[in-house]
Amino acid sequence: MHIPSKIMIKTAAVLETLHRAETFGIHVDTAPRVDMVRLMARKNEILAIQAKGILDFSVEDGNDFPGRPLTRPPRTPVRRFSDY
Repeated sequence: MHIPSKIMIKTAAVLETLHRAETFGIHVDTAPRVDMVRLMARKNEILAIQAKGILDFSVEDGNDFPGRPLTRPPRTPVRRFSDY
């Protein structure tokens, strides 16, 4: 699972490795650079996939979200503060 900070950290690590390519016997003709538009699009794609998965999983488990109807009763009873 990736979250935005992990996506940025991984990108920075890959870029750092590319900057040290000569150390690994790899010759790069141009300096690597980051396409921020593509990077942010990738981040948004991953977040959309994860959000959909979390929402679908939660709804399947019987949880409700604002704007989404509850498809069946929750498996876990919901306790109110007054129940404690």
